[in-house]
Amino acid sequence: MDPNRLKVTVHQSDLEAKDIWEKDHGKKAYVCNSEHNFWTMGAEKGLPCGPCSEIYYDFSEGNQIKKGGESVLPPDDENCLEIWNLVFMQYEHNGKQNPVDVWDETQWQKLRGGRCVDTGMGLERLTSVLQNIKNSNFKIDSLQTSIDYVQNILSKILGRGSYNSFYEFYLPC
Repeated sequence: MDPNRLKVTVHQSDLEAKDIWEKDHGKKAYVCNSEHNFWTMGAEKGLPCGPCSEIYYDFSEGNQIKKGGESVLPPDDENCLEIWNLVFMQYEHNGKQNPVDVWDETQWQKLRGGRCVDTGMGLERLTSVLQNIKNSNFKIDSLQTSIDYVQNILSKILGRGSYNSFYEFYLPC
């Protein structure tokens, strides 16, 4: 995996993470709003939530993040795939406000029991990068045999044989 193709995003309120990525790791950190870089377990009061950093792999030729001549953020770039995230859980959901709609740190209660980092990397996403498959995690070799088997059974039962219809209708469920 080419480390020069890794792109990092941070939440707009987390300048500390931005500094760490840029100064300590030499990566440009793209600042994103809550829609892309704030994770919450749900909208119920008391559930943990917080800003996050995300790591993307850029599949584009020339390692450029461009769309229609304009620079775009990695989450909006069809050539970028999120492979890892780090959620800095430090708040409890207030049960009212949607962090995507508005960000006001004073509206969020600090997480009882202390802060923590929830981190995760999708093995299927990493495999997609290693196998140079950018459009679907489900096309990696380790899943393809199982998918073909299920598609064959469903085609017989439902009378549908289209390969694309399987991806469109069965996998999102």
